[in-house]
Amino acid sequence: MKSGETVAVSAAAGGIGHILVQLAKLAGNRVIGLTRSPAKAAFLRELGVDRVIDTRAEDLRAVLAAEYPRGIDLAYDTVGSEIFEAFVDHLAIRGRLVISGHTSDFERPEDELVPQPRIYRKLYWKSASIRGFLNPMYPEYFDESARRVLDLYYAGALRVQVDATPFVGLESVPDAVEHLLGG
Repeated sequence: MKSGETVAVSAAAGGIGHILVQLAKLAGNRVIGLTRSPAKAAFLRELGVDRVIDTRAEDLRAVLAAEYPRGIDLAYDTVGSEIFEAFVDHLAIRGRLVISGHTSDFERPEDELVPQPRIYRKLYWKSASIRGFLNPMYPEYFDESARRVLDLYYAGALRVQVDATPFVGLESVPDAVEHLLGG
């Protein structure tokens, strides 16, 4: 992440999203946070998100086209599907898209997914890139990253929100997963 960029985060009020929007703000970026509820939108505003987009109430593509004509420099997506497509279409020149999940179609078999147009044309003309990110694939960065994030937290520069919904015992795992995938 650089400074002075436009950064967009899907599921911005979620477990990873609310940390990412704060890190982006601390780095001096303009932050777009996507959510699907007014309560989560209010929380994102408390965190200093510059533009909250409630994707149930607003057309994501229309907002990005009207308010960010230069595009998004860095997008972080954990949702996939329509949000992924909108992010790809609205990347800036040399924009980067990091995917770290696809909760919108997580439970669907690959053969049921809607075929997508080839995105290499969209990326090529902008010199843009997409990178998948799965935490266990980057063990060499874990210790340093964890230290930096914990230092920010203990210094009071990072707020952590924990969902208050109780899930107790192994028998509650399916309910917890359903809760997570339900947004």
